[in-house]
Amino acid sequence: MDKLKGLLDSLEEETIRSWEDFPDMLLYMDQLLLLMEDQIYFARSQQSLTSSMVNNYVKAGIVPRAEKKKYDRNHLARLSMIGVLKQVLSLEEMEGLFARLSPGKTTYERYLEILEGAKEEVLEEVRGLDKDIVLLHLAMKSYLFKILIQELLNED
Repeated sequence: MDKLKGLLDSLEEETIRSWEDFPDMLLYMDQLLLLMEDQIYFARSQQSLTSSMVNNYVKAGIVPRAEKKKYDRNHLARLSMIGVLKQVLSLEEMEGLFARLSPGKTTYERYLEILEGAKEEVLEEVRGLDKDIVLLHLAMKSYLFKILIQELLNED
């Protein structure tokens, strides 16, 4: 099987847990880490979330402190977003982004809509292209998106 086709087929099948799919109960750190294992696309090839990482995100102010060492849906949603965003944004850039976003269900649901829409756009844009052209196409889009993100976050 062609590697590119296999990757695109796999990407098409990838999903991220919705707000309603998060447990409606408080979780301890080990439960949170287990739940977060599949909250990014191609999770098996990405670095897993660790308790040290969670603590660093709390110190940076992009994740609220746990309530008596327990985490709720708001924590799960924010950490899910961070798991994806850390692939393309620095901690400082995430701080700037999260300072503009209200926490909670509405923001998380919008995040999922945007992520799913972006996934569909990428699949549509690159299906049928030569693998080398796909590499160039994705690199150029990443470059343009990155400079736009940096400019917008630095405008204040």
